[in-house]
Amino acid sequence: MGLTVGRLAVLTAVAVASGSLISCSPGSATVRSGGISSTSASRQTTTTSATTGATGATGDSVPSVVPLSTVLVGGVVVAATVGMTVAEAVLVARLRPQSRRLVSVGTHRMLRTDKVPAAYLVDGVAARSNSVLTPGARVTVIAAPDRVETTVVSRHQIAADPSGADLYVGGTPGQAESRVGSISGELVSTRIVRAPVLGRLRHPGSVLLTFDDGPDPTFTPEVLQILAANHIHAIFCMIGAQAQAHPRMVRRVLAGGHTLCDHTQDHDEKLARRGAHRIHTDIAQGAASILHASGGIHTRFFRAPASIKRPGYSKAFSLTTRTSHAPVEARLAEVAGPTLVVMGQQDPDFPDPKAEAEWIAAATKGTVVIVAEAGHYPQSQQPELVAAAIVSFLAEAGSCG
Repeated sequence: MGLTVGRLAVLTAVAVASGSLISCSPGSATVRSGGISSTSASRQTTTTSATTGATGATGDSVPSVVPLSTVLVGGVVVAATVGMTVAEAVLVARLRPQSRRLVSVGTHRMLRTDKVPAAYLVDGVAARSNSVLTPGARVTVIAAPDRVETTVVSRHQIAADPSGADLYVGGTPGQAESRVGSISGELVSTRIVRAPVLGRLRHPGSVLLTFDDGPDPTFTPEVLQILAANHIHAIFCMIGAQAQAHPRMVRRVLAGGHTLCDHTQDHDEKLARRGAHRIHTDIAQGAASILHASGGIHTRFFRAPASIKRPGYSKAFSLTTRTSHAPVEARLAEVAGPTLVVMGQQDPDFPDPKAEAEWIAAATKGTVVIVAEAGHYPQSQQPELVAAAIVSFLAEAGSCG
């Protein structure tokens, strides 16, 4: 039975004349009608009558309405008329089942809404929207479940130069297969078909700079300014949540000619202890967030979050303080690349920090920078001084440009 204009008039008359919406609590029912509430300990049955052939404001004839009983629709009690269908009862109950959503394969963000009708159960049995209800029937409305987008597999080349900054030459590209969302492009998995062969450094002694945990609206612009002033490109390892929060900063990094790296979605420092599914999800969500924030850039690099609290780290670090430095000291003269020794003037690890720095620099033919009013972490205690020293060193070493 379709929902005709006349049928809608009947349902409207029910709502007005008999208070067709009844809210229930255990052992009682309250009927809302004409501003008067009445409560009964038993199931409330509402009846009303209207004059056959009554004329409305438009002159149309409205048939008599005689609610015979009630039906329960999604927890709402509805006064039922003869021949009331499931769809009509849902309409009177003012229920609006959510349409099915199409969601992305990685982050499950909504891509679009599909017009898929809800499913109905009447007294626990599947029913159609035009099924006629009997008095006392219980209607359950089941919204259509979300649908995940399909995936596609594509082959792509793996660059022989993993830096993305033209640092290596003479290598052989590899090949990989990636499964991604057919609409979102979110990465599901990657299989290496042929591994790339790394070439040689174009300029021996080159340095690859990386910056983690951004983008940060305060510090990232400062880093970009220094890099741009010295014509340096770097890799920015971004946290997915941060990329989502600051998409303009992500695009500003790209505009500077820099490379993006996936640093997981939320920088879970205990990620190594999680299960394989959680690890994969965190990495995939990070890549998807960066993809969305950047306007379509797929990250080629991944860096795992680290913490000094991770299992075994403290013990391993403690052991380094009790090992002999003799093997390393014997090979310092073999260092061929440019060397910069940055030492805090007040570093508590050495009786004479300046003498220690000068000894290392002499052995490696390097340069010494003693940072005044700094201890073991001069890069954080005097960042401007250390940054200037590093930039100057890199320029002199020929690593810029």
